[in-house]
Amino acid sequence: MAGVKTTKANKNQTAQERAAATEALSGKKCFKCGKDIKLKELLNVQQVGLGNGGRRTLVSYHRACYTI
Repeated sequence: MAGVKTTKANKNQTAQERAAATEALSGKKCFKCGKDIKLKELLNVQQVGLGNGGRRTLVSYHRACYTI
């Protein structure tokens, strides 16, 4: 995540700061639709590939794009 500024939720933030934090991009693309994901919509899913020795990979989705 080089070059991506992450902000942590803070109870003392102003409404403008909270709105800016929800619009911030995570720097990752959705595995299903290929679009950039906002921090608020980011869902990382760990997948295990059984074909290549049980290798685990982390895949990013929008919350709306992820289905089981």
